[in-house]
Amino acid sequence: FFDVDQTGNTVIYNRNTAQTVKITDYYNLSIANGNTKTLASNSTFHIYNNLTVATGTTLQAVNVNGEGVLTIDGLISNDGTINFRRSGLQYMDVLMTGSGNLITGAGATTAFANLTLNNIAAKTFDITGSVNFYGGNSASRTNVFQNDGGAFSTTVSTLYFIDAASFRLNGTGSVEFYNLTVGNNGNTEVILD
Repeated sequence: FFDVDQTGNTVIYNRNTAQTVKITDYYNLSIANGNTKTLASNSTFHIYNNLTVATGTTLQAVNVNGEGVLTIDGLISNDGTINFRRSGLQYMDVLMTGSGNLITGAGATTAFANLTLNNIAAKTFDITGSVNFYGGNSASRTNVFQNDGGAFSTTVSTLYFIDAASFRLNGTGSVEFYNLTVGNNGNTEVILD
């Protein structure tokens, strides 16, 4: 019997064709070997350590209406593409509870609807690709980048807040961006709470 959320265990989705990622708690989750891996649903689950996406591989939310929360206690290492937001009604909110360098790698894009960082220690990103924020379902929650606890800063990454009526940046910790881009084709405002 293999307990996927037991300390030290890693589950690798490694098929070289499209693949569905089961919604269950993991200790380490690795997405590899190219093609697109799609979450089975937009339901809540937990990664107790790290999420890794390999070069040439895409991890995406399912193309079905639903909103869940993915909690990650470690880091995201993205050398491929991650899209936790398919549309305004199809996405996973992400809560990261670790500290230090939380998103790293050379991936082209890491896309979120809503991201919350919650740790009393300092946090940063050093991914060389873009970190994109798109609108979630504004009827049920506010589009947000939230940093609670210790300071957040970046020295490499560019954060894009793209085409929603408004985004809120808030939390109890300070925030310092290296590069910040707001809007693309629509009128977008960023509100600092």
